[in-house]
Amino acid sequence: MSVHALHLLRLQQRVLESVATGADTEEALDQLCRLVENLVPESVCTSMRYDARTRTLDLGAAPCAPPGLHGDLKGVPVSAVTGSCAAAVLTGEPVYVSDTAMDERWSTIRDVAEKYGIRACWSHPIRGRSAEILGTFAISRGTVGEPDEFHRSLLETASRLAGIAIERSRAEEEQRTMQAKMQHSQKLESLGVLAGGIAHDFNNLLVGILGNADLARRELPEGTRAVERLDSIVDTAKGAADLCRQMLAYAGKGQLQLESVDLNSLVTHVGRLLEASLPKNASLHFDLTPDLPPVDGDPTQIRQILLNLVTNGSEALEEAGGDVVVETGLADLAREQLDGFLLGDEVEPGRFVYVEVSDDGRGMDDETRLRIFDPFFSTKFAGRGLGLAAVQGIVRRHGGALEVRSRPGRGCRIRVIFPEAVRRADAPVPEAAAPRGAVTTGTILVVDDETVVRDVARDMLRSAGFRVITAVDGEDGLAVYRARRDEIDCVVLDLTMPKLGGEEVFRELTAMDPRLPILISSGYTEEELVARFAGREVSGFVGKPFERDTFIDGVVRAMERKAAL
Repeated sequence: MSVHALHLLRLQQRVLESVATGADTEEALDQLCRLVENLVPESVCTSMRYDARTRTLDLGAAPCAPPGLHGDLKGVPVSAVTGSCAAAVLTGEPVYVSDTAMDERWSTIRDVAEKYGIRACWSHPIRGRSAEILGTFAISRGTVGEPDEFHRSLLETASRLAGIAIERSRAEEEQRTMQAKMQHSQKLESLGVLAGGIAHDFNNLLVGILGNADLARRELPEGTRAVERLDSIVDTAKGAADLCRQMLAYAGKGQLQLESVDLNSLVTHVGRLLEASLPKNASLHFDLTPDLPPVDGDPTQIRQILLNLVTNGSEALEEAGGDVVVETGLADLAREQLDGFLLGDEVEPGRFVYVEVSDDGRGMDDETRLRIFDPFFSTKFAGRGLGLAAVQGIVRRHGGALEVRSRPGRGCRIRVIFPEAVRRADAPVPEAAAPRGAVTTGTILVVDDETVVRDVARDMLRSAGFRVITAVDGEDGLAVYRARRDEIDCVVLDLTMPKLGGEEVFRELTAMDPRLPILISSGYTEEELVARFAGREVSGFVGKPFERDTFIDGVVRAMERKAAL
């Protein structure tokens, strides 16, 4: 074996041992550079990283490079006139420049060569497993000269070893990213189940608060102090119900009413509301791209996204104040770009309409940026709710994704992308609600395992002129109906109960009387109801918590719908 071949074999052995024993990429590449420098006297070895998205090169490992070279070789554009390494990436072949002062391939960065005394530069592309170019490995010298056969073999071997080190690092990073995504997904799923369950149970409690306050208010004359206090209770209960809706949105169970949405019109409308409510130190500006295609979305929930993002941006401003900018636009995003988005792995590449909210506030570090969508997380003295966590849930339901860009002291940009709208048939016109305060006769069976819900529903129905029978759970409801079916005109049925759930009770009741009006009452959403009862005729749905008029309207419509069949 020749001396040169022995040198190459030892080089390969030492670098592969370093990679195999867990050295990080930069450490392995530094070692590779030093080993090559030992074999080529009076040389400086460097590796450069290639960014295919920006088509630029950055200096990577260069342990013996002179100070300042990293700064001068940052973001070098790949072209035929920006040095040996750029030319090697451009052609995909080794490039051997024997005299940088004369070679046209150095014409635009010749000042760098002169500054650092680089007269010859031999570069070889570094390739990955699938032959894509990852960067370059180069030997630079202070004297003019062509590489001999050993130098060329050395460059080829070094670039291959560099590719192995980089690929191993990429594989480990991909594995860490996949594990982090899996853990994050599991955390979201667990928190979603918890949030959905809490929201459901809390909505049952709110039926008692909101319903009783509503009924009590109707029994008192207007203008009294008691009425004012009851109005305050009603408003507070509605605020709590809104928090429940945010929890359901975070859990991915919020109700969606999809329609074709003009994002610019929605932003303009919300902007007028926000300008009046933002702190005086915050200036709100708009940069809207005209003639955007519509998106399929729920206007109410997209409005909630905007409110939360703009409020979050205004609260990030320092006391001296600053600007919050709302921007809309259109973007074509490939898979590698979507990989940088939260929820991006759940979205197919394509064309998206986006809304972006930016501020010039305090910004945040990477650790904070990764936590801002956690429930109740806040950079202020205490978390105040599910604002950004709910945003994430709403965006997921719309098939979108989010991108967050921020640095300490440099403000924050949050971009939300939505797929272009899919053409759909016109939605049916919703039925008109029953007249407020309508009085209807008949007997209603209320089946609910919560005492407070049964009591409130009973009192509301009686106030409208109905007769009421109650049942404490699903089994009791079936027993009562079998015994008194001839006098029962409609059933109000809770969806989630012990022993026998609402779906099972529904099947039994419709088997006994397919024409029986059944109004489903639940702390979950109508959308989930539709999924659960797909293919079955449901007379109506009323969400908890409910006020008296909404509840009575639901019962009247359910009975009228069945009567019309």
